Amino acid sequence: MRLTRRQLLAASAAGLVLPRVSRPAPIAPRDRRFLFIYVRGGWDPPLVFAPGFDVAGVYTGEGSVPVTYGDCALVDAPQRPSARAFFERHIDRCCVLNGVEVRSVTHATCQRLVHTGTSRAQADDWPAILGAAASDLVLPTLVVSGLSFTDEYGGVVTRLGRRGQLLGLLDGSALAQAEPPVTRSAPEVEEAVNAAVRARVEARVVEAEASAQPFADAHLRALERRDRLVELAADPDLQMPDDGAYVPVSTRVVPALRCFELGLSRCAVVEHGGYLNHGWDTHSDIEEQTLHYEELFQDLSVVMDELDSRPGPLGGTLADETTVVVYSEMGRAPTLNGAYGKDHWTYTSVMLMGSGVQGNQVIGGFDSGWRGQRVDRFTGAPDEAGTAMTAAHLGATLMALADIDPADHLDGIDPIDAALA
Repeated sequence: MRLTRRQLLAASAAGLVLPRVSRPAPIAPRDRRFLFIYVRGGWDPPLVFAPGFDVAGVYTGEGSVPVTYGDCALVDAPQRPSARAFFERHIDRCCVLNGVEVRSVTHATCQRLVHTGTSRAQADDWPAILGAAASDLVLPTLVVSGLSFTDEYGGVVTRLGRRGQLLGLLDGSALAQAEPPVTRSAPEVEEAVNAAVRARVEARVVEAEASAQPFADAHLRALERRDRLVELAADPDLQMPDDGAYVPVSTRVVPALRCFELGLSRCAVVEHGGYLNHGWDTHSDIEEQTLHYEELFQDLSVVMDELDSRPGPLGGTLADETTVVVYSEMGRAPTLNGAYGKDHWTYTSVMLMGSGVQGNQVIGGFDSGWRGQRVDRFTGAPDEAGTAMTAAHLGATLMALADIDPADHLDGIDPIDAALA
């Protein structure tokens, strides 16, 4: 029986942990899945990911102290026990990239940059590119909530909808909400039409010449996908609460994990809007970031437990097959402003976890001006002649994890190999 979110949080607070299952052999990169958790508004790395205690002017949060989890130097505070509990359990699966540059301080531009590596409108984001390499799946890239940028690969991206509108389209209930309402055909009529179309296509497959075979095969696959999609409409794990209700990420992520579990999707995107969905753009009262981080790491704890407990399509668990990417469109300035908040900053942090990731490490950092340090991309060590990490390097690293050549999508950008297991 799967524990509820409340039960999982209670177990975590009590110091209980779920037993780690034995891991099968590493999966092939082409079979890897990706869960993107996008933190909307710009998080503040010095509160958790990037110790700045020795840099003049860097505010690390009230009560913050340096701490080491495994081999990773991070930041701790009494007000963030969920972050502490998370790293104590999962640091072996975590790789933090510090000092990643997004090269802008405006939300719209940074959002596009961190997702695509460019400010150009004609670009696909990382989930779309990764999903396109698995376009034979029913829902290659599922956007549960959050942003999506597409150009060439828009056809592989499906949005669940804030109220789960996709399910209404699948079961036909959305027709009644159209203007004017559309009367749906009787089920027996729909079934007869579907059967007739399928029989006609199958007959043409027999009659078709070799040149027409690929089209016929594609049409039959489309019919099979339609049948699988219709089955989804009744799946309780894909139901979303009504729009307007506050829904934590640990709940929003369930449809994504269900689609992973069923082998329907390769990528999924879920937005984290912070404590009570207030957003992370804290130009005043920087301590609100503590509330956001507390909720984020509570949610991440549930996500990791769900990945450990849900079966993956390849015979292990979803944890064996899934890479989790946690990121924001920008960071926050190192110093406080006049409103006891922090303004936008072009350097940020990213956390990678799970399948294919070399955990228990922090790659990169910040210099005395709180700009990103260059790193040797093979070792992860600071190197003045090394790579200045940008969002494009994040994309290249994810492509390498998915067995996609970054050169096909990015000019002159190599992956951060140190992050790869």
